[in-house]
Amino acid sequence: MKDPKAIQITVPKGVELIIRQIEQAGYEAYAVGGCVRDALLGREPEDWDITTSAKPEVVKSLFLRTIDTGIEHGTVTVLLSVQEAGEGDRAFEVTTYRVDGIYEDGRHPKAVSFTGSLEEDLARRDFTINAMAYHMDRGIIDCYHGQEDLENKRIRTVGRAEERFTEDALRMMRGIRFSAQLDFQIEADCLQAMLALRENLGKVSKERIAVELVKLLCSPHPERVKLLFSTGLSDFVTQHFSEIEKRGIPSLLGNAKDKKYLRLGLLLRHLPEYAKEILEELKLDRECIDQASAFVELFSLEEADSPYALRKRLSHYGLELVQDFYETKALLLENVSNTPGKAMSEQVKLRLSWLQKIQQEGDCYTLSDLAIKGKDLLSIGVKAGPAMGELLHQALDYVMQNPSENDREALLSFVKSRIC
Repeated sequence: MKDPKAIQITVPKGVELIIRQIEQAGYEAYAVGGCVRDALLGREPEDWDITTSAKPEVVKSLFLRTIDTGIEHGTVTVLLSVQEAGEGDRAFEVTTYRVDGIYEDGRHPKAVSFTGSLEEDLARRDFTINAMAYHMDRGIIDCYHGQEDLENKRIRTVGRAEERFTEDALRMMRGIRFSAQLDFQIEADCLQAMLALRENLGKVSKERIAVELVKLLCSPHPERVKLLFSTGLSDFVTQHFSEIEKRGIPSLLGNAKDKKYLRLGLLLRHLPEYAKEILEELKLDRECIDQASAFVELFSLEEADSPYALRKRLSHYGLELVQDFYETKALLLENVSNTPGKAMSEQVKLRLSWLQKIQQEGDCYTLSDLAIKGKDLLSIGVKAGPAMGELLHQALDYVMQNPSENDREALLSFVKSRIC
């Protein structure tokens, strides 16, 4: 075991300020959890959390600006100024050492009680790699061998896996998500506990499940989603989620863009009839649902066989979606060695070249870029209404076939020929 004091982590100025100020008042305070894990791995922590022996009312009294983020569970957010934080306004969650009560709903403790013991606080956490604390003078506090598990690239619960997963069923998905993000292996007893307790995931809200699923899919190893199926957790993600495995879990790409709609679309592309329903049941935002559904739809369409057909596709789906689709499809075919696969790869490259030319030449494929508007049609006697809209769409289709004709006079002449 390394000397805890020999391990040094650079903490933000604001974190050290909070810890020192709490200590000056006679209490303990440490950076804790995921920030310690990430710092030890050489990753930039997204957030820095602080744990302390001081109760919430004491923490509030020590700082000018605080928010009662989760006061009933001992959490206060401390707000620091630019001068205090050293890098702009920063907010840090400070939580009192606590022991969780009974988890009646399989997700949240019914009540918590505060404790003066850091070890007891660390004991309630999910995985050993998330149960470490750090102090600038005392170094790493690692009661449950989290450093050893980091070195061995291992996901292991604090204590018995059955207990941790019974307390909070979402921890099962979190374990798989950490495996995908860090490229760690999950301990066999954790996997067995997931299989035994899989039904408990049904107690977790779909919004929470969606957050973990998206993080998993947007990780460097989205293929770890297979663990959801091997553990049976997939049955409780959404009603039709297990259909993915029945169709054959599609190839997932850790080197594809990590946009959530794209990664979700890749997962669901063999399941077009259920894709939108699954996305809606996960209660994702409307933009993501629409984009991911459209991405799935693109995989089921016949290939655009001409630049005109590609412009029509751009008109319907938009540039971002179409470009992401072809770039992702090219990645999928990159390592295909058989002759049909190579031919398909060349076809995708051809579409990407068309797409590049369309952008370079500024071809029109939307009504907003059309050289005529409704007022121009009014000027030649077309009345406002559905007929005007139809004429504008006909003009757009004409321009998508003949890009050089996106000119006001040329298009007015085209419209006149349609109404005579």
